[in-house]
Amino acid sequence: SVHPHHSMLYPLSHEYRKAIANRHANLCMEKINVLHKQPYKYPTDFASDGRIRVGYVSSDFGNHPTSHLMQSIPGLHDQSRVEIFCYALSPDDGTTFRSKIAREAEHFIDLSQIPCNGKAADRINQDGIHILVNMNGYTKGARNEIFALRPAPVQVMWLGYPGTSGAPFMDYLITDRITSSMKLASQYSEKLAFMPDTFFVGDHKNMFPHLKERVLLESVDN
Repeated sequence: SVHPHHSMLYPLSHEYRKAIANRHANLCMEKINVLHKQPYKYPTDFASDGRIRVGYVSSDFGNHPTSHLMQSIPGLHDQSRVEIFCYALSPDDGTTFRSKIAREAEHFIDLSQIPCNGKAADRINQDGIHILVNMNGYTKGARNEIFALRPAPVQVMWLGYPGTSGAPFMDYLITDRITSSMKLASQYSEKLAFMPDTFFVGDHKNMFPHLKERVLLESVDN
């Protein structure tokens, strides 16, 4: 069968791509059904300090384009309002990308050391996460079975995968009105959560500060 990620390369209809994604989502649900786990209980309120707990889940916290783009995001949150958890699905690759995310996230948890999806979901639920962010979708290293177990009350897709999950366990897709206009909403199984400008991020300003200095010097010289 065609993998959801590969389906984007073929001249298929949007409806067919969505159906392919839905089939893979159902396979994830079939896998977790054998665990016979009871539904999780969720936080009924914010943490004692009034903050929202947001968890980012990715196998790409390391030398990967996803981290190249978003490595500064954990540290840019307003910590008076948001408590950030980063859940790594891959082991430490020893890169500065990994260390920056681990250092700037308030909590960094290596779930690659917990291969059981049920136990990994338990850990996330125990952390009292309000919003859980799936940064893999159907890309390499994904563990969508964790999301199929619904360890958090709100689960969203963001950045790492350019299509719909087709999954009933994913509630929102973080996007923008240019990338995903409302007239295309039927192509997604998720509700569309629009960012004011763009859902896409980049870290060039921090990765290449010397380029900005060069532009400033050239403008002064001229």
